[in-house]
Amino acid sequence: MMPAAAAPALLHLERVSRTYDGGRIVALRDVTLSIHLGEFIAVHGQSGSGKSTLINLLSGIEIPTSGVVSFEHLVSPSAAAWTALRGRRIGIVFQDFNLLPTLTAAENVEISMFGQPGGAAVRRGRALALLEDMGIAHRSGLRPQELSGGERRRAGIARGLANRPEILLADEPTSNLDSATGQAIIDLLFDLHQRGHGMTMVIVSHDPALIARCSRRIRLLDGAIVEDTSTVPAWRPAA
Repeated sequence: MMPAAAAPALLHLERVSRTYDGGRIVALRDVTLSIHLGEFIAVHGQSGSGKSTLINLLSGIEIPTSGVVSFEHLVSPSAAAWTALRGRRIGIVFQDFNLLPTLTAAENVEISMFGQPGGAAVRRGRALALLEDMGIAHRSGLRPQELSGGERRRAGIARGLANRPEILLADEPTSNLDSATGQAIIDLLFDLHQRGHGMTMVIVSHDPALIARCSRRIRLLDGAIVEDTSTVPAWRPAA
């Protein structure tokens, strides 16, 4: 059930399926879904239900086998258009951190801003400010292997936020973390959403504590949406 007062859709999937191995493996089947401004969405379901595939399709990392993915007025964006969207409007937090091992935490955040307005000093200032927000500015000069799991997760979130995206997609942001660190990451995400003035978040998770706090919950089973519930309307800008 969609919110009655939902804002216009940022992302829309129309009868999207994604298969592999010549169609023998079906990751997603006939999914229709709209994601709106300001929503905080949990995507959950058992392992293999298609959650990570959905995130990859929403970000343009993968393309559907059939069906249409749209970002606002862009219907089936080209590879170049998806790259531009990820550079300016879509932030991604990867489950496996995806930090470059030879770069420091600050440098990993900075690389997301290459090709954007501003020089090296602007990139460094933005990276350090984000790492300060994440509570790890004092670790900014360390490489990923020198950081704890929670610190690497925070660095990954900072990188996902580097270009001030309108939508943040996060794949299992609390996985492989102890309970205290996982709770801290959950609190951080909700604080970011409240301060983001309408930034949309889509979080793939197995974490019941995170799922329960989200205003919209989408459950996948065998690649299909079997439940889509909302508890509060999406954020709307002031009149």
